[in-house]
Amino acid sequence: MADFRRLPGNPPAEQNLKASGGVFVQRAPDLGLASITVRAACTIWAALVGASVACNLVITTHLSSRSDEPKLNSFYVNAMCAFLGAVSLIPQASLTQAPFRRPTQMWSLLGGLCSLTSFANTLGSQLVGAQIDLLLQLLGLLSMALFLDARMGRITCSDHRRIFGFLIVVAGIGANSFHVADGFDTVQQQPLFTAVVLAGVFVSGLGFTMQAKCNGQLSVDIGGPARACIICAAVTLIGGSPIQAYIYFDLGVPFEFTLEDWPLWTLTGLQSAFYAGSLAVLPAKLGYTATYLAIMFGKLASSSILDAGGMIASAQPFTVQRALSLVLVFVGSGLFSSQPSRLSPLSPLSSPLSLLPSPFSPLPSFPYDDPEEPKSGATGAPTRT
Repeated sequence: MADFRRLPGNPPAEQNLKASGGVFVQRAPDLGLASITVRAACTIWAALVGASVACNLVITTHLSSRSDEPKLNSFYVNAMCAFLGAVSLIPQASLTQAPFRRPTQMWSLLGGLCSLTSFANTLGSQLVGAQIDLLLQLLGLLSMALFLDARMGRITCSDHRRIFGFLIVVAGIGANSFHVADGFDTVQQQPLFTAVVLAGVFVSGLGFTMQAKCNGQLSVDIGGPARACIICAAVTLIGGSPIQAYIYFDLGVPFEFTLEDWPLWTLTGLQSAFYAGSLAVLPAKLGYTATYLAIMFGKLASSSILDAGGMIASAQPFTVQRALSLVLVFVGSGLFSSQPSRLSPLSPLSSPLSLLPSPFSPLPSFPYDDPEEPKSGATGAPTRT
């Protein structure tokens, strides 16, 4: 069994890890002076990946608003994003040379069902802004990761750094959310509806972590994360079809789609491909923890700009209190991920596509290997891109 604590945020050696479809480089990054320029460029790249997640919320919010019932239309938009994200990954899946095997664990096919509540992200961002929406989902992601680690015996009460980091994140999110009740009319007028939506955002974070576990196993079995994402999207569409049918036939709310929105729909698909492709490269260049934190920084910075400009919800000025709360979240996330669990530290961030408002979750950058479950039987030497 590989020792994932030997290097903070990085796997210890290539030979101890399996490759998933020949797209992940399982090695610690070179820290020599010659790599400084490359690492700086990759850090900026990772920050842009995080920023793309927050910007995608703006797009999906606009697309949902095309209907007279934007709350219900957001479910259609969520399903369409899943479809376009899967289509964007078809070229990568078709070029993967790894053999396609029958899944050894049938539960790994159910990852798409874990993201059916992700449409709540679009609603949550309209109620409380992009930043709190993303932070609540982050809280769900970290909570489930911590629960899985404790259940599998990978973390105990003596693992102070990871637990302390989680508590710091909770404190930062609480400080950031302190002004919500006073700053938004909908929160004051419809507290119950707001509570249900925000609970859905948190649950979507829990689901994304479970989806990452399912997709990690599935990617080992069928030959790569791109194929796993496509199957995950298909399960999401099939699992959500009864809800869509109820919205369409019983509630009488059709899917609002116009040709003039094609550029926005195209951007959602490209964003999914950009996110998935970036996660296939960046961990090998920066290491898992550095990639995680760079993407986190991109999300926090871009969501602050979006909220200050009022591009999704009511404008929220960037105050000292909000800045300090983000520092707490960033520091806590760094502590949490610097002592990584066997579930990839990228899982809390990123969901294919993490904190996307689409039904993709982030695939682990190395296969999830549950000691209580039999190995998949996939073989092959680690390959470099």
